Amino acid sequence: MNPQKMKRIRELGVKRSVAVYAFLGLYALAIIVPLVFMYNSSLRTTREIFEAPLRLATDPQFSNYTNILVGQNFLLYLANSVVITAGAMVLNLALSTGAAYALARYKFRISGLLYSFFLLGLMVPLRLASLPLFLLMRDIGILDTRLSLIIVYAAWRFGFSILIFYGFFFALPANLEDAGRIDGANEYQLFGRVMLPLATSGLVITVIYNAVPIWNDFFFPLIFLRTERLSPLPLAVANFFGEHSVQWGELFAFLGLSILPIVLLYLVMSRYFIRGMLAGTFR
Repeated sequence: MNPQKMKRIRELGVKRSVAVYAFLGLYALAIIVPLVFMYNSSLRTTREIFEAPLRLATDPQFSNYTNILVGQNFLLYLANSVVITAGAMVLNLALSTGAAYALARYKFRISGLLYSFFLLGLMVPLRLASLPLFLLMRDIGILDTRLSLIIVYAAWRFGFSILIFYGFFFALPANLEDAGRIDGANEYQLFGRVMLPLATSGLVITVIYNAVPIWNDFFFPLIFLRTERLSPLPLAVANFFGEHSVQWGELFAFLGLSILPIVLLYLVMSRYFIRGMLAGTFR
């Protein structure tokens, strides 16, 4: 190959690498800077925040965190969020894994139509159905309960879960099923003991992508919950906005503690998450 052409290709590759790393650096700053501001402000008083918003905390006010943990029922709201998010994920995964496996591995007359129907759910905002859902929950007697949110969230993320699991199950070789049947496994054993463990990376991707919007959602708890003690963390944030004043230091401390569980979830599952993303890329 022409040396000048090789040099041109190398220069183009370097420029692309610089552009990619510059973009990733700016993206990282866009995430890190608000976090630093939030945690720094959580160690300051409201007066200090308004006097100099960007100044580092010289006299850290850890009392903001103690007030949150003791006086604001943070642990109660945290437990509500954990119960609602975990319950929705368990219900979602229990239904979506079986449905995606059946659609990917068993071909029948309307399998393609059913798959397209589930994917249509990704295109329709669930909030458009908030009034019918409210009336439904009221009529079946589960309004103002955590169960109403668990059901709604599980249905909300069902289409995305089908999309992820379908790709993983569809790519698994048929030889695995044949070997399992030769060994005497029935269809349920093939699914639970052979095929599902091979889709662990897809399971992790689904958990992370679904847990984050459920954990952060404010809209549906505002509609379905009336009892203050049932509030998840996003809804409890509204308690800080009083009629006359807002304790901004305590508010930032509350927000800082609220994001820690979902960050820890990602850190624990990050290895499997990256592996699953790469598997989906090269599939």
